[in-house]
Amino acid sequence: MRRLLTLSAVWTGSVLAAAMSFSACSSGRNATTTATDSGSPRAIEHVRDVTIPRGTSLSFALDDSIGSATSRVDERVRGHLTRPVMIDGAPVVPAGSELSGVVVDALPSHRVKGRARIGIKFDSLRAGSDSYAIAAPAIVRSAPSQVKKDTMKVAIPAAAGAVLGGVLGGGKGAVIGGAVGGGAGAGYVMSQHGPDVVLSAGTKLTVKLSEPITVRVREQPPAQEVGSTN
Repeated sequence: MRRLLTLSAVWTGSVLAAAMSFSACSSGRNATTTATDSGSPRAIEHVRDVTIPRGTSLSFALDDSIGSATSRVDERVRGHLTRPVMIDGAPVVPAGSELSGVVVDALPSHRVKGRARIGIKFDSLRAGSDSYAIAAPAIVRSAPSQVKKDTMKVAIPAAAGAVLGGVLGGGKGAVIGGAVGGGAGAGYVMSQHGPDVVLSAGTKLTVKLSEPITVRVREQPPAQEVGSTN
């Protein structure tokens, strides 16, 4: 009986020892997996400040259509860079970055005097999640002069009137006919509007910075730095 009890105790101890050993091994495997998962290498982002000097050109395209007859002063206008801004051969502001500004002048065409005009001024540049205030001169576009065309409008009816007066009454009739014809031409000019200025979406423009700006440039580290344990 005593021998049976001894064998039973030995067997029980062996089973307990085996169970404890299995549990320890399992815990070790789990700890290793966790350590490996948490130790996955991550790229470290580098950020540096770069100054874009005064006089740098920004090439962009309008995102909004504006016009001398349709736009109003202080109306917001947007555009996007069509070329990256390069400093020392490297892009510091990518193409597609947003420019934002306002309409500063909107003069529709008038009768007889004055030409239509539209002016815009950009004051903000957005690159990624960063926005920067910029200083740049206004961009102004005016309608072409109508002086030559208006002169022709007056001169042609006047000449026609002079011919008609000459046919009807000689020299004096020519003078009267010219005056009448010229008056008719002037009346025609008075009743006409000059052309308006329209800059449609997609219009390509260029503006130069009048003050330098400092932008943040984000760069990926060299490949050997990824996963470094130092």
